[in-house]
Amino acid sequence: MKPDIKNIAMYFLVSAFLTSCGSAMHDTSSLNEASNPTKNTIALIGGFGTCGDGWSISSLRQDQSLGSLTYEEGLLNTESLASSDFRGSFNSLNSIDMKRKLDDLPNTDNTEYIYVCFHSNLSSPSVKWITHYKDDVADYSGSPEEFLNAAKMIMQREPSNTAIVGHSFGGHLGMKLAEKIYQSTNVRLQSLFTIDPIDFQKCKLNLSHHCISAPSSPKSDVRNNILRQVHSNRGNWFNYYQRNSIPMSDKFTPTTNIRLNLAHTDIDTSHKVWQVIRQQFDALGFLRP
Repeated sequence: MKPDIKNIAMYFLVSAFLTSCGSAMHDTSSLNEASNPTKNTIALIGGFGTCGDGWSISSLRQDQSLGSLTYEEGLLNTESLASSDFRGSFNSLNSIDMKRKLDDLPNTDNTEYIYVCFHSNLSSPSVKWITHYKDDVADYSGSPEEFLNAAKMIMQREPSNTAIVGHSFGGHLGMKLAEKIYQSTNVRLQSLFTIDPIDFQKCKLNLSHHCISAPSSPKSDVRNNILRQVHSNRGNWFNYYQRNSIPMSDKFTPTTNIRLNLAHTDIDTSHKVWQVIRQQFDALGFLRP
């Protein structure tokens, strides 16, 4: 029997097509695997005056009097810890206090925390931050812009689910951080909470009118893009604000705005706020293996 040339040709064409499809599927699988988050990153950002003076890992490790305190606690505010005062200079939560609000949620070794605080300096805002991932703890200091650049590099090191919580100046810095990372490779922004955010770039003693409104940056189009990404990752952007005391923020688009009848230095401790944060983290499976 003579071989059917047409059938043979068709066989080789189909084989080549299936082989190429298999290769394409393999490549896509590899890409999806690479982009699949392998860790969680949570940035907790305190407001104005929440920094202490004890930011030295070496001195902390040598100071036996700190006993069972964690490195983060000692790094954030060694002097305040000595007097059992964890509240910073202006009675607002520092980022370690924020972490305690999450302590009874499921946790994993694959969660990296970034703790941030502001010094008590209105004329030239400066921050300090700690990174803690597994057994690696490090502390840094610099301008808010230097922090934003460093945090972006940290978050891009490997694929991560990311959440940001910030109060006052820290709320605005959290918005700026979201602006910095929302288009970044390897960063999956899932949750953003701004608690009575105040513009750290404009709120000065001689410019107090900038201390009674919501930050104007990032611009509205960027805020829309940030919210779209958070929604695409099944999360949300909640903005809590109050109009009872100066400094005070306000509602702004396009976030979910929630007004509370509290003062600026009390809103960040509100059970209502942290209940929603915990519920969203839990619903997203954010801290689970």
